[in-house]
Amino acid sequence: MTHRFKRVLFGMNVSLFPPSATRRKKHVEQFHSEHPIAASFLDFCLYGDDLIAGEDNEHNAFEVSCGAKQIMQKGGMVLRKCIINKSDLMDRWK
Repeated sequence: MTHRFKRVLFGMNVSLFPPSATRRKKHVEQFHSEHPIAASFLDFCLYGDDLIAGEDNEHNAFEVSCGAKQIMQKGGMVLRKCIINKSDLMDRWK
């Protein structure tokens, strides 16, 4: 298998986005059975280092966000920021 990286232009400097995105995608694929919704969100709703996603209820939102945080931690990455429109849920996430 041959991997080829193409350029993604963000200004005039070389971007590390393609290699890091490929590495992150391979890591996330390992967790589709353990955290299917969180892994799917990380696959399709992660833009750069921002996860933009939503859920229908508070319980699901908390479970998915915790699953995404665990997946990222196991890969040596940190999901630092989480903005939730419910203050009690926001406190639980921290």
